[in-house]
Amino acid sequence: MDLEEAQKINSNIVIYGEPWAGGTSHLPSGCEAAIQNNARDYVGFGQFNDLMRDEMIKSGMNQPENRGWINQTAYTTPNVDILAGLQGKTGSPIHCPTDDPNKTVNYATCHDNYTLHDRILVSGVEQDEELYEKMNVLANSIVFTSQGTTFMLAGEEMLRTKIVYDVDGNPKQAVDKNGNPLDYYEVSGNSYSSSYKTNEINYSWKVNHPRMMENYKKLISLKQNADGLHGTQYNEVESLNGRAVVKTTFTYGGHEYVAYHGNGVNDGTFTVDTTGYSLYLDTLGLPFVEGSMAIHPFETLIIYK
Repeated sequence: MDLEEAQKINSNIVIYGEPWAGGTSHLPSGCEAAIQNNARDYVGFGQFNDLMRDEMIKSGMNQPENRGWINQTAYTTPNVDILAGLQGKTGSPIHCPTDDPNKTVNYATCHDNYTLHDRILVSGVEQDEELYEKMNVLANSIVFTSQGTTFMLAGEEMLRTKIVYDVDGNPKQAVDKNGNPLDYYEVSGNSYSSSYKTNEINYSWKVNHPRMMENYKKLISLKQNADGLHGTQYNEVESLNGRAVVKTTFTYGGHEYVAYHGNGVNDGTFTVDTTGYSLYLDTLGLPFVEGSMAIHPFETLIIYK
């Protein structure tokens, strides 16, 4: 069934998929698979952008200890696929991006993979709940201020985790590659067949993370309503402060909006011009200062005029 036929049933239907085989392809001989490198050739459906996800948090096929732009605190990793993702491109120009931002599904986490909390945990970042909150919100702040379609794993707004339990219902101790115990419980990075308890969303987490909830509400509202995040013309993006800050500019209701995202390598000394702007969101809850503001580690600042 193609998109035209599907929309006869429901005009709001969209079709998207994973632009990789995930194993052996069962396509008949002579059929061309829809992948990232030929996305321009296909009309009517979109695809997940795992390239931006991997550059942010090194998920997918990366090793658990690998770190990306979000969860790296020692040095600044490349951000070319993050910049491309902010424009709704499925990957950087070298990956033959889509020709329409609305074909791109940007995300940080999904389905049965690690949650952001758990991906950060297994990468070896020190266990600090406030730090994990900041990294979590930063990742999805980038996703929600990107062009194209935004996809979010349920529960990220309350720092969801997927703890693995034994047959008696007790949390399992995590171990390293050599079988040595780690100082946290095992978490699942492939929970499709895990227990209900592992996959549950515990709404008591919401009470424990009120600032996260408010940040997500603002980000979701912005994504739903900002016309400049849904157009077919690419927004302006820029890498600043030695790749420790990414910037995107878009329109919303006749106003110019600017979003600055700073990672952990950003030390809080880099400043941006806020003259004539008003505050939409500071994910760290810092007071707005017109004229000049510093971008702090793991901060998203969204301003408009």
